[in-house]
Amino acid sequence: MDYAQSHSTVMASVADLHIIRFDQTWAKDGHVLLRYTAEGSHCGSPYKGIERTGRHAVWAAAAIFEVEEGKIRSFTKDWDQKTMQVSELIWWWWLLGSVSSKPDE
Repeated sequence: MDYAQSHSTVMASVADLHIIRFDQTWAKDGHVLLRYTAEGSHCGSPYKGIERTGRHAVWAAAAIFEVEEGKIRSFTKDWDQKTMQVSELIWWWWLLGSVSSKPDE
């Protein structure tokens, strides 16, 4: 999957995606690294089989791009999906009665 495809999949699920800040940026010898903090709500298409929840999350992500002749040749990205998974898990625990106080919406 290329970068445009990957990004469009996320944007379809998190239509209000917003980069809060770029924590680190670095470029050298045909490589660009971005580490950033983002936020958004799962208000769009299902993501990896999970129907939209409307829940808001904040997460950290990093991407390394290999650039050749001004074009992205390849990329690797990683993001903190655990933050979202834990948030969703707490919500389900509340629905099942295992957590007494309702999580923030």
